[in-house]
Amino acid sequence: MNIRFYNKDLSTTELSDALESFGYTNGLRGIKAYKQEFKIFGPAFTVARNINEDKTYFQAADFIEQVPEESVIIIDNLGITDSTCWGEILTICALNKNIRGTVINGVYRDASVVDALNYPIFSKGSFMVTGKGKTRLVGVNIPITIEGVKILPGDLVVGDNNGVVIIPQDIFKEVMERANSIYEVEKKIKNLVNRGMSLEKARKIMNYNQLSMTQPS
Repeated sequence: MNIRFYNKDLSTTELSDALESFGYTNGLRGIKAYKQEFKIFGPAFTVARNINEDKTYFQAADFIEQVPEESVIIIDNLGITDSTCWGEILTICALNKNIRGTVINGVYRDASVVDALNYPIFSKGSFMVTGKGKTRLVGVNIPITIEGVKILPGDLVVGDNNGVVIIPQDIFKEVMERANSIYEVEKKIKNLVNRGMSLEKARKIMNYNQLSMTQPS
Protein backbone atom coordinates (compact mmCIF):
# COMPACT_ATOMS: atom_id res chain seq x y z
CA MET A 1 0.00 0.00 0.00
CA ASN A 2 1.42 3.35 -1.06
CA ILE A 3 -0.48 6.15 0.69
CA ARG A 4 1.05 8.69 -1.69
CA PHE A 5 -1.81 7.69 -3.99
CA TYR A 6 -4.39 8.79 -1.41
CA ASN A 7 -6.41 11.77 -2.64
CA LYS A 8 -6.68 14.25 0.24
CA ASP A 9 -9.82 15.75 -1.32
CA LEU A 10 -11.72 12.54 -0.57
CA SER A 11 -13.94 12.50 2.50
CA THR A 12 -14.82 9.45 4.55
CA THR A 13 -18.22 9.46 2.82
CA GLU A 14 -16.75 8.68 -0.61
CA LEU A 15 -14.42 6.15 0.95
CA SER A 16 -17.29 4.49 2.80
CA ASP A 17 -19.37 4.29 -0.38
CA ALA A 18 -16.42 2.78 -2.23
CA LEU A 19 -15.83 0.23 0.54
CA GLU A 20 -19.50 -0.78 0.52
CA SER A 21 -19.27 -1.49 -3.21
CA PHE A 22 -16.67 -4.12 -2.29
CA GLY A 23 -18.80 -5.53 0.54
CA TYR A 24 -17.16 -3.72 3.47
CA THR A 25 -18.83 -1.57 6.12
CA ASN A 26 -15.75 -0.21 7.85
CA GLY A 27 -16.87 2.89 9.72
CA LEU A 28 -16.11 2.98 13.46
CA ARG A 29 -19.41 3.76 15.17
CA GLY A 30 -19.42 6.39 17.91
CA ILE A 31 -15.83 7.58 17.38
CA LYS A 32 -15.57 11.28 16.55
CA ALA A 33 -12.98 14.05 16.34
CA TYR A 34 -12.96 16.49 19.25
CA LYS A 35 -12.42 19.25 16.67
CA GLN A 36 -14.55 19.25 13.53
CA GLU A 37 -11.70 20.51 11.34
CA PHE A 38 -9.42 17.55 12.06
CA LYS A 39 -8.61 15.22 9.20
CA ILE A 40 -6.17 12.34 9.47
CA PHE A 41 -4.91 9.59 7.23
CA GLY A 42 -2.08 7.13 7.63
CA PRO A 43 -1.15 3.50 8.24
CA ALA A 44 -2.53 1.97 11.42
CA PHE A 45 -0.31 1.25 14.40
CA THR A 46 -2.63 -0.91 16.48
CA VAL A 47 -2.73 -1.08 20.28
CA ALA A 48 -4.80 -3.69 22.12
CA ARG A 49 -5.84 -3.28 25.76
CA ASN A 50 -7.90 -5.38 28.16
CA ILE A 51 -9.28 -5.33 31.69
CA ASN A 52 -6.52 -5.45 34.31
CA GLU A 53 -7.81 -8.16 36.63
CA ASP A 54 -5.07 -7.95 39.29
CA LYS A 55 -5.09 -4.10 39.39
CA THR A 56 -1.28 -3.87 39.29
CA TYR A 57 0.37 -0.76 37.82
CA PHE A 58 2.90 -0.96 34.99
CA GLN A 59 4.20 1.23 32.18
CA ALA A 60 1.50 0.61 29.59
CA ALA A 61 2.30 3.78 27.64
CA ASP A 62 5.85 2.84 26.66
CA PHE A 63 4.52 1.53 23.33
CA ILE A 64 4.75 5.11 22.03
CA GLU A 65 8.48 4.60 21.43
CA GLN A 66 7.68 1.89 18.86
CA VAL A 67 5.33 3.97 16.71
CA PRO A 68 6.78 4.99 13.32
CA GLU A 69 6.39 8.61 12.26
CA GLU A 70 3.39 9.47 10.07
CA SER A 71 1.42 6.55 11.51
CA VAL A 72 -2.04 6.76 13.04
CA ILE A 73 -2.25 5.13 16.47
CA ILE A 74 -5.47 3.18 16.89
CA ILE A 75 -6.21 1.93 20.41
CA ASP A 76 -8.83 -0.64 21.31
CA ASN A 77 -9.67 0.15 24.93
CA LEU A 78 -12.85 -1.95 24.74
CA GLY A 79 -15.04 1.13 24.35
CA ILE A 80 -14.59 1.94 28.05
CA THR A 81 -15.78 5.45 28.90
CA ASP A 82 -15.20 5.61 32.68
CA SER A 83 -11.38 5.50 32.55
CA THR A 84 -8.84 6.71 30.04
CA CYS A 85 -5.86 5.44 28.05
CA TRP A 86 -4.50 8.71 26.59
CA GLY A 87 -3.64 12.17 27.87
CA GLU A 88 -1.29 15.13 27.75
CA ILE A 89 2.05 13.32 28.01
CA LEU A 90 1.27 10.81 25.27
CA THR A 91 0.04 13.68 23.11
CA ILE A 92 3.35 15.52 23.53
CA CYS A 93 5.27 12.34 22.68
CA ALA A 94 3.13 11.77 19.58
CA LEU A 95 3.67 15.32 18.35
CA ASN A 96 7.43 14.99 18.88
CA LYS A 97 7.43 11.78 16.82
CA ASN A 98 5.39 13.31 13.96
CA ILE A 99 2.52 10.87 14.46
CA ARG A 100 -0.54 11.89 12.46
CA GLY A 101 -3.21 11.28 15.07
CA THR A 102 -4.79 8.85 17.53
CA VAL A 103 -8.05 6.93 17.30
CA ILE A 104 -9.39 5.55 20.58
CA ASN A 105 -12.14 3.02 21.18
CA GLY A 106 -12.63 4.71 24.52
CA VAL A 107 -11.87 8.13 26.00
CA TYR A 108 -8.93 10.45 26.68
CA ARG A 109 -8.22 13.09 29.34
CA ASP A 110 -6.41 16.43 29.82
CA ALA A 111 -8.86 17.74 27.24
CA SER A 112 -8.08 21.46 27.55
CA VAL A 113 -4.33 20.91 27.20
CA VAL A 114 -4.73 18.46 24.32
CA ASP A 115 -7.07 20.93 22.66
CA ALA A 116 -4.43 23.66 22.89
CA LEU A 117 -1.80 21.34 21.39
CA ASN A 118 -4.09 20.80 18.38
CA TYR A 119 -3.23 17.11 18.08
CA PRO A 120 -5.89 15.10 16.21
CA ILE A 121 -7.75 12.68 18.49
CA PHE A 122 -10.81 10.70 17.48
CA SER A 123 -12.54 9.02 20.40
CA LYS A 124 -15.79 8.42 22.28
CA GLY A 125 -15.22 11.54 24.37
CA SER A 126 -13.14 12.73 27.30
CA PHE A 127 -13.14 11.83 31.00
CA MET A 128 -10.84 12.63 33.92
CA VAL A 129 -10.26 9.19 35.52
CA THR A 130 -6.92 7.45 34.91
CA GLY A 131 -6.77 4.01 33.37
CA LYS A 132 -3.82 2.98 35.55
CA GLY A 133 -4.60 -0.27 37.30
CA LYS A 134 -7.89 -0.60 35.40
CA THR A 135 -6.83 -1.68 31.92
CA ARG A 136 -3.59 -3.18 30.67
CA LEU A 137 -1.66 -3.37 27.43
CA VAL A 138 -2.14 -6.67 25.59
CA GLY A 139 -0.03 -6.05 22.51
CA VAL A 140 0.91 -3.68 19.71
CA ASN A 141 0.85 -4.09 15.94
CA ILE A 142 -1.52 -7.03 16.19
CA PRO A 143 -4.97 -7.49 14.61
CA ILE A 144 -7.75 -5.77 16.57
CA THR A 145 -11.50 -5.47 16.10
CA ILE A 146 -13.44 -2.30 16.93
CA GLU A 147 -17.22 -2.09 16.50
CA GLY A 148 -17.10 -5.21 14.33
CA VAL A 149 -14.40 -3.79 12.05
CA LYS A 150 -11.22 -5.86 11.78
CA ILE A 151 -8.09 -3.69 11.67
CA LEU A 152 -4.66 -4.98 10.72
CA PRO A 153 -1.38 -3.13 11.27
CA GLY A 154 -0.75 -1.03 8.17
CA ASP A 155 -4.39 -0.66 7.10
CA LEU A 156 -5.22 2.90 6.09
CA VAL A 157 -7.01 4.93 8.77
CA VAL A 158 -8.92 7.99 7.55
CA GLY A 159 -10.79 10.37 9.83
CA ASP A 160 -12.70 13.61 9.30
CA ASN A 161 -15.77 15.36 10.70
CA ASN A 162 -17.94 12.39 9.68
CA GLY A 163 -15.93 9.89 11.74
CA VAL A 164 -13.29 7.24 11.06
CA VAL A 165 -13.13 4.61 8.32
CA ILE A 166 -10.64 1.76 7.84
CA ILE A 167 -9.41 0.74 4.38
CA PRO A 168 -7.86 -2.76 4.25
CA GLN A 169 -4.45 -2.56 2.65
CA ASP A 170 -5.12 -5.51 0.34
CA ILE A 171 -7.87 -3.57 -1.51
CA PHE A 172 -6.41 -0.08 -1.05
CA LYS A 173 -5.80 0.57 -4.75
CA GLU A 174 -9.25 -0.61 -5.82
CA VAL A 175 -11.00 1.42 -3.11
CA MET A 176 -9.04 4.55 -4.03
CA GLU A 177 -9.93 4.19 -7.70
CA ARG A 178 -13.62 3.74 -6.94
CA ALA A 179 -13.71 6.55 -4.37
CA ASN A 180 -12.09 8.90 -6.87
CA SER A 181 -14.72 7.90 -9.45
CA ILE A 182 -17.51 8.60 -6.94
CA TYR A 183 -15.95 11.97 -6.09
CA GLU A 184 -15.72 13.04 -9.74
CA VAL A 185 -19.21 11.81 -10.67
CA GLU A 186 -20.82 13.52 -7.66
CA LYS A 187 -19.02 16.75 -8.55
CA LYS A 188 -20.53 16.59 -12.05
CA ILE A 189 -23.99 15.77 -10.65
CA LYS A 190 -23.83 18.82 -8.38
CA ASN A 191 -22.88 21.00 -11.34
CA LEU A 192 -25.82 19.67 -13.38
CA VAL A 193 -28.26 20.21 -10.50
CA ASN A 194 -26.95 23.74 -9.96
CA ARG A 195 -27.70 24.42 -13.63
CA GLY A 196 -31.33 23.38 -13.14
CA MET A 197 -31.39 19.68 -14.02
CA SER A 198 -33.42 17.35 -11.80
CA LEU A 199 -31.44 15.09 -9.49
CA GLU A 200 -33.07 12.01 -11.00
CA LYS A 201 -31.98 12.95 -14.51
CA ALA A 202 -28.49 13.98 -13.42
CA ARG A 203 -27.95 10.68 -11.65
CA LYS A 204 -29.20 8.75 -14.66
CA ILE A 205 -26.96 10.64 -17.08
CA MET A 206 -23.93 10.02 -14.87
CA ASN A 207 -24.86 6.35 -14.25
CA TYR A 208 -24.57 7.12 -10.54
CA ASN A 209 -26.34 4.06 -9.16
CA GLN A 210 -23.86 1.77 -10.90
CA LEU A 211 -21.06 3.18 -8.75
CA SER A 212 -22.71 1.91 -5.57
CA MET A 213 -23.30 -1.63 -6.76
CA THR A 214 -21.36 -4.35 -4.97
CA GLN A 215 -18.47 -5.58 -7.08
CA PRO A 216 -17.97 -9.30 -7.71
CA SER A 217 -15.21 -10.82 -5.60
